[in-house]
Amino acid sequence: MLSVLSSVMWLSLSDPQLAAREPAWQPAPLVQADTSDWESAPLLEAEGELTSVAQIEPALKHSDHHTLGVQLDVGVPDGLAASLAFAPLSWLRFNLAGLTNAAAAGMRLSVTVVPWHGLARPTLTVEGGHYFEGDLSSTFKLEGVTALVLRRVSYDFASGQLGLELGNDRVAFLIRAGVSYLNGSLAPMTGTDGASTGSTQVRSLLPSLKLGVLVCFG
Repeated sequence: MLSVLSSVMWLSLSDPQLAAREPAWQPAPLVQADTSDWESAPLLEAEGELTSVAQIEPALKHSDHHTLGVQLDVGVPDGLAASLAFAPLSWLRFNLAGLTNAAAAGMRLSVTVVPWHGLARPTLTVEGGHYFEGDLSSTFKLEGVTALVLRRVSYDFASGQLGLELGNDRVAFLIRAGVSYLNGSLAPMTGTDGASTGSTQVRSLLPSLKLGVLVCFG
């Protein structure tokens, strides 16, 4: 066995062509892939299409912003209100409402600022409204001088309120409290001599309170 191995080695060394012959297989040279564009525009495959992360990122950021909504609330001096909400920006909302105090109809315009969003979010609201003339005396079954005064009542009001909204971006319950300025007109009084005193103007600052629910869509 040793003699056979020695003979093979001797033949390999003695044949220069055999020793210099290159091996039949060599590893392929490595090619470095160009990854310069991979980080700038990563691709995601969704529903059979390739979409750039840069394209879907803005949609994810604004997916919780709803432009339209409806709001129902009750409070003082507003009465009962149903409004349409419009939010051109995530932190800014406008409301146009129809009002009723069981004696007359009115309208209200509100501007609400929402500094940030979450399950509990603070709000700042400034609003103004007007109630058309109505008969509060018959609505509340009043008698005597009070009934005479309140048989023709109309008023304007302006309110500033701090509030809290509890809920998600679709449905939220709201509570607001603040101060309202009221400018009202009462029915004229007639004296014992038959002379009319004219309508009475009432101006007052009073606390304001509102409870309601907001439903957003769009």
